Amino acid sequence: MQFCIIKYLIIIYYTFQLKHLFLIKDSIKLFLRQLLLMQINYYYRYNQMQYLRIKQIWLYQQINRRQCQFKDEQHQCIENTNDQIGCLDSLNKQACISQKQTCKFENNICSLHQVNTINDIINSTLLFVYSKSVCYAIDQQITDCLIYSEIQNRCINVSNRQPFIDNCYKFTMNKYACLQKTLQTCEYNQNENSCIQTSQQTLKTINNCFPEKYLNWISCISLPSNCKFNGIKCQSIDLKVDTCESLSKSKIYSQSFSLCNYK
Repeated sequence: MQFCIIKYLIIIYYTFQLKHLFLIKDSIKLFLRQLLLMQINYYYRYNQMQYLRIKQIWLYQQINRRQCQFKDEQHQCIENTNDQIGCLDSLNKQACISQKQTCKFENNICSLHQVNTINDIINSTLLFVYSKSVCYAIDQQITDCLIYSEIQNRCINVSNRQPFIDNCYKFTMNKYACLQKTLQTCEYNQNENSCIQTSQQTLKTINNCFPEKYLNWISCISLPSNCKFNGIKCQSIDLKVDTCESLSKSKIYSQSFSLCNYK
C-alpha cells in the first residue's frame, strides 16, 4: 500500500516536472517534494520497526531454548546449567523450570512456587509454567499419578489411565506414576526423585519381595517369589490370608500364575 502511494506520487511529480513545469509554482513543487520525502521516510521507518520486531522475537526464542542467566553488567544471558541455584529472578525460562527447587516462570520472572496441595499443581487457573520438581513435591501428602509435560511445562494427572509408559526414563514423574503407570521393570529412587530401571540382580533374587524398595508393579510380580503389589509397595503374599478372590477384589497385582494358576 505504502509503495503504491510512493509510486503514484513519483509519477505525479515527474509528470508535472516534464510536461507542466511552467504551470507549477515553486510552492506547489516544494509541497509535493516534501510529501514524497515524508512517504519515503515513513516507509523506511515502518520496515525498520518490522525488522526489529522480528529480530526481538527470534532472540527471545533463542534465549529460552537454552539454560542461561542474565548478568546486569554484561547485558546478556550467560549459559548456566546448574540446577541447584534456586529460583533466581535472573534466570531465563529454561533455567528456571530446570531447577530442583519448585520454581515458576511468570511474567518473564523466575520465582519460588509454593506447593502445598494438589491445586498448586493441577489447576486450570494457573497460567504460568513451573519446574519439574513440582510433580513430586508433595508425594507424602497425595497419591495422584503425575508426569511432567515438556510441551506444556506443567504436570499432568494420569491417575485414571491404564499403565502406558513404555520406558522408565521417558518422563519426569512422581513416585506413584513410576510405580503404577509404567510398562517396564522400574523402581522409584526416593533419594533422587527419579524413576529408574530395576537391576537384574534384584529381579533374580529369590525369597525376597524387597518391601524396603519402591518397585513398580511389573518388577514386583516378576520376582521369583510369591509377591503382591498393593499400589505402593511390593510385599510377600501371606498364603493363610491372601486368596485369589481377595487379591482380585482388592485389585492387587500378584503372581497370579504361581498362586492361582490363571491362564
